[in-house]
Amino acid sequence: MEDWERSYNLNTAIIKRISEYARLSFKEVMQLPYSYFLLLNRESWIDSYNSSAEGRKILKELWTLQQTGADLEAVHAFQKRKEGA
Repeated sequence: MEDWERSYNLNTAIIKRISEYARLSFKEVMQLPYSYFLLLNRESWIDSYNSSAEGRKILKELWTLQQTGADLEAVHAFQKRKEGA
């Protein structure tokens, strides 16, 4: 983050996003139980990315990075290329 960006950093951006997503006032958001606040934070964050094609692309990449299973199709394709070389 550059110096000028620090000067204009929004301290209430998360609360604003949750407020708009859940249609709650800032005060209502601040009075939420912590677990519910975290749930709405996650949901509103995902919703904000789902609103554009670029955001959905980012979410897809994040989902891909979280996968722990082997991509068997890619493994078999690699093995076939290796055997053919």
